[in-house]
Amino acid sequence: MWCGDYKTWKNMYALNVTVDGLADENILGATATLWGELNNYETIDSRVWSRTSALAERLWNVDYSDNMKENMKDIVSRLSRHERILLKRGVHTAPTTSEFCANNVDICWV
Repeated sequence: MWCGDYKTWKNMYALNVTVDGLADENILGATATLWGELNNYETIDSRVWSRTSALAERLWNVDYSDNMKENMKDIVSRLSRHERILLKRGVHTAPTTSEFCANNVDICWV
């Protein structure tokens, strides 16, 4: 049985967060949902935080999606830093990327 594609932080970051006909200053925020057959209270933190961190990053940096490739090093650096903050606070988030890829963006995120 196929349940759909696995959505990574890159899928979330690539979302179009603008609304045609609505000025950016009129958008107050966004909602990220986690849906799936195999989620429960023990898996939610590990599955939701890397994706919602990417969505939040994307909302704050609307222009970055146009140049995602050129800005990948900055994006991965900020997402990795946020992951470390979450882990320090006791949130059991899944890794955004490996430590190697965070330090070698040009190799991993071409």
